[in-house]
This record gives sequence, structure tokens and C-alpha cells, in this order.
Amino acid sequence: MIFLILGGVIGYYLPLTVYYMANSNYNRGTIDGILKEFFGHARIGDMLTDEALIVSYSYNAQQPRFYSKYEANRIPEIYDVTMDVAAGATSAAPGYFDPKIHING
Repeated sequence: MIFLILGGVIGYYLPLTVYYMANSNYNRGTIDGILKEFFGHARIGDMLTDEALIVSYSYNAQQPRFYSKYEANRIPEIYDVTMDVAAGATSAAPGYFDPKIHING
């Protein structure tokens, strides 16, 4: 009898746990739309101050990314992205939002 109850509990909660661990709670499109509306087409290289730094992590390159005006001028093909892309990349919290996907071009 105990195995029947234990099997029922595990059979119910295990798939739910796997689902919630593999999927995000919030839609990435909503935050991307808000960031695009707020920042528009402004790029990292267009920042008014040299002291701003946006920290994120590149899942494809598996390395941290530090977006700043200095890096945008030094390596523009990697770091001179639009502000909404950089802000979206730093807001990719596992479980809340999916990682920000950006294709150069």
C-alpha cells in the first residue's frame, strides 16, 4: 500500500518538477519589446558616458561579455550592439527568462 501511494506521489510531482526546471516562467518577447521601446536604436558606442558597463554572459561563446563604450570602439563587430540587446542579455535569469538570442548582422 505504501508503494502505491509513493508511486502516485512520485508519478505526479516528478514530471512537474522536470517541466518547471526546463521551462521559463515569463515570456522573453515581453521584456524584449519593453527594452526596444525604451532604448530604440541606440548602440553601445553611442553612450554619453565612458563609465557605463553592462555585464552579461554569451552562451554560444561560453564566456562573459562586458559591454562598454571602450569595448565597442575596440572590437565593434562583437561589442557594438544595440542597447536593448545588451540589456536583454543581462536579464537572462534561468527559470525566469530564456537567454537572449542575438544574431550578428
